Amino acid sequence: APGGPGRIRAKELPFAEYFSPSVAPTVVPLDTTSAAMAGSITSMFAFCSQEAQPRFDSTPPYGGSSRAPRCRRWAAILMLSLFIVGTSFISDDFAAFVLRTVGSLLPSATGLDQAGSQHIVAAVADSAICTGVALLVLSRFCRHRRRDTHRGASKFLALGTTRLQRPAASTPKGGCRGACCPELHHGGAALEGNRQRCRLDRALRTGDCHRALQLLRELEAAGSCAEPSVYLGLLHTLVKRGEVHAAERLLNRMDAQGIRPTVKAYNTLLDMLARGDDPAACEAWFEKIVAQGLQPTVMSYDMVIYAHSRHGNAVKAEEWFKRIIEAGLQPGTMSFNCRIHARSVCGDAAGAEARLKEMQRVGLEPTVNTYTAMIDACAKSGDLIRAEEWLAVMTDAGVQGNVVTYSVVLDACAKAGNLQRAEHWLAEMSRRGVQPNVHSYTSVIKACAPSALLVAEKWLESAEDAGQANDNVVYSTLINLCCQAGDIDRAMATLQRVKVRNLVPDVVAFALLAKHFGRSGRWTEVEELAGEMARLGVRPNEYFVYAQLVAYATARPRQASRAEACFREAVFRWKIQVNDYIVSGLTRALGRSHAAEVLAEVCPGVRGGSPARSRKGSSGSISSGGSGGSGPRSRTE
Repeated sequence: APGGPGRIRAKELPFAEYFSPSVAPTVVPLDTTSAAMAGSITSMFAFCSQEAQPRFDSTPPYGGSSRAPRCRRWAAILMLSLFIVGTSFISDDFAAFVLRTVGSLLPSATGLDQAGSQHIVAAVADSAICTGVALLVLSRFCRHRRRDTHRGASKFLALGTTRLQRPAASTPKGGCRGACCPELHHGGAALEGNRQRCRLDRALRTGDCHRALQLLRELEAAGSCAEPSVYLGLLHTLVKRGEVHAAERLLNRMDAQGIRPTVKAYNTLLDMLARGDDPAACEAWFEKIVAQGLQPTVMSYDMVIYAHSRHGNAVKAEEWFKRIIEAGLQPGTMSFNCRIHARSVCGDAAGAEARLKEMQRVGLEPTVNTYTAMIDACAKSGDLIRAEEWLAVMTDAGVQGNVVTYSVVLDACAKAGNLQRAEHWLAEMSRRGVQPNVHSYTSVIKACAPSALLVAEKWLESAEDAGQANDNVVYSTLINLCCQAGDIDRAMATLQRVKVRNLVPDVVAFALLAKHFGRSGRWTEVEELAGEMARLGVRPNEYFVYAQLVAYATARPRQASRAEACFREAVFRWKIQVNDYIVSGLTRALGRSHAAEVLAEVCPGVRGGSPARSRKGSSGSISSGGSGGSGPRSRTE
């Protein structure tokens, strides 16, 4: 309780009268904590309403006693703002009780009549005015950045005032949150809607999308209307989390609520669809922008081009680039970068170079992303010399390369098996102030020949010393190199190094070791690897199952019963998709007739030694267990 000369002690106030029936017509049962909070709030307002002048009224920055009524008014409004914020997540009974009590004290605290007090209560209940008042009072005490704080307060106050001045005809369904809603003074449904909005804002700030969607549905079911910024904020949160279907449903919900999404909102969804490798959906949502009568921007077209470029579909990328010209828009740097990227995915260095020169002819300066895509096109075509030449061109143009740029060059060195150039560019990165990452060190290890295991192990130690050995891929690369050289002991030692670094080995490392053991029929070692995977919680993929079946098939004597049990467990427990290689491994282990019987029982769709689906995309990938490619090759290979 405040004390000292010229002050009123809150404990000396007649506290009981604030809970009298005249103040609180509806007496509600409150627990000890709620009663203590209610008493503290009402005591502070009672203190502001006294005739005695508080000591801080006569000190700067308020000037003197002539400012005392105004100071008490500011203090009352500020505390009421804090009350609204603080009780946003408390029960309705408590909020309504304290709001009625405080409202009865506002006239004496501010010098306003009852109608003016109700207006203040309704205004402060608006979140924008609540924030603005708090910032405005805070700016009085801020020595630094006072102007910015005051500007921010003015912005929020203007927003809240605009809401309060809405005419009745434009009042959203469920009522507005301003003075036209007297139920705010009585803790009615509008205050509950405001609390729901506060919870919704907090869920958005914490990234809890599911909670935010639930609160949004509750607001809509109650007939309240959330601000368009809430929908946009939730949309951005869903985009960051990669929940594309939820984002699509949210845009449809905005349409149903009569909130017209902007082009920016659609572009946000297009960006997520493009990064999610769904060009068909990207095109469909672009056409919806046009159907809504909105004008797509260059960014809208760029997202569709980017979606096709990630798949290496250069033809589609060029078609959408022409649509930019036909729409009367000016293509930007990103438009050309996406076209060059489409060529780089295909390994078309000549096509990428032609589009880079076209970009320069129209007056656009290539960026680091432009040169990186160009170098990547050379690297994918296996032209290391050309990739290095373009890196020199970028440096001469005054463009500073980043870690991705140099990693692309290192990839080219790894594909060419040129360890000397890989070491040169890794040293050049550090000399130019670019910090190598785990991918950079992995590329140098991949450039090592199987006969250079000691050099590869030295670079792994360098990665660990630099703190860049925090990914399993660098260890899997060395394990693959050891298996190629036939040094299984060094490979197993590398697997143990992964555990020493407090990392969990991934399925790639286990599959590489299983492949080596399987070729020589060492099925016991493969089963030990499978047991260790189970203990570590690592799920096997198609490649590991294939290697295990091969181990049973090449063992002497052949382990047919174990192979059948392994196949059944893979299908029923791990839901492994049966492909050509698993079928061939099972056939080698069981024999053609017995394998056909097991396949007919377990996988009726697989007949004649081939899966029911097409051969394309049926192979097992060592890195993901998915489809694609011509066989079960590792990502390190």
